[in-house]
Amino acid sequence: MTPLPLRVATLAGDGIGPEVTHAAVAVLRTVCDRYDVPLELEALPYGATWYLATGEGFPSGEPKRLARSFDAILAGALGDPRVRDHAHVRLIRHALLTELDLYANLRPAEQLLPALSPLARVQAGQARVQLMVISENLEGFHPDRDRRVRVTDDEDAHVTEEWHTPHLVARLLRFAFAWAQSRGRRRVTLVDKTNLVPAHRLWRHAFQTVASDYPDIAHDVRLVDTVAHDLVRAPERLDVLVTTNLFGEILSDLTAGLVGGLGIAPSANLHPGRCSLFEPVHGSAPDLVGTGRANPLAAIRTVSLLLDTCGHREAAAMVDAAVMASLQAHVTTPDLGGRATTGAVTEYVVRHVRTRPLVRDGE
Repeated sequence: MTPLPLRVATLAGDGIGPEVTHAAVAVLRTVCDRYDVPLELEALPYGATWYLATGEGFPSGEPKRLARSFDAILAGALGDPRVRDHAHVRLIRHALLTELDLYANLRPAEQLLPALSPLARVQAGQARVQLMVISENLEGFHPDRDRRVRVTDDEDAHVTEEWHTPHLVARLLRFAFAWAQSRGRRRVTLVDKTNLVPAHRLWRHAFQTVASDYPDIAHDVRLVDTVAHDLVRAPERLDVLVTTNLFGEILSDLTAGLVGGLGIAPSANLHPGRCSLFEPVHGSAPDLVGTGRANPLAAIRTVSLLLDTCGHREAAAMVDAAVMASLQAHVTTPDLGGRATTGAVTEYVVRHVRTRPLVRDGE
């Protein structure tokens, strides 16, 4: 029986986006070939150049077409100094997240090599970091909820509203517990700021309700400042963190820093069973364009996350092994202390995927 094709749209993005996306696609093609996964790719033209030419993020109806036609979208970083306030980034992300209802943002931070961590306890083998930050994508703080309020005759206050809807909060929390259960994770921690934000009490109430349906998973609630402190002092005590969009953005950069930085940090924006968006966490870094210094490993690890989510866990594991091999061989870009170029790192990972024996589940 011929397996169903894996249908992936690629959105190269801006800055170093095309360079690292090219690397990721090369790895994706190679690993799909090794595991006999039919792969269908379509390159999308959207980004800063498209926006400057058309004034729009996507053509009308494009997100719906993507939802019908693809299993996943593999994106590079967005952001271009030619576009004031990164307007195209907001348009593209808003369209994809809202029209595809990609409510769950996942950002794993896994210790690959102890030497990559700035924490002495990790380097000494006294702690192991294996964290997942899951945050709500569609609510919380968003730039389209910004307004001005006249407070004096000559001065406005700037107000950005934070929204939390009970059924959407509960949906994300159920996702977090279900994900933890499916991956054998031991604990889910709710991160909030109820002592300053009364609206976060909604999260606490929903959290306790949802947690009761997962008696085999430990759970607790912590303030965001306490979690930031604990991530530095004892990251091994934390496992799955579930939180608001703002806290997720902040804490996921911190967790990435604990294991080697944004150059190796992947992410996913999910709605189970639907076309989802996968992208590296790092920015578009215009100053690195064409220098050969852009680290492709975050984009390549994003391929692993995409494959794993789409049910190709053996292929995902092979990509992970290839990334680990490049780190162990010190074939890395300067941000990780190496001297290799973007292309050299990519070639090493592709060669590893192409030549290593296949490993099947159970072997």
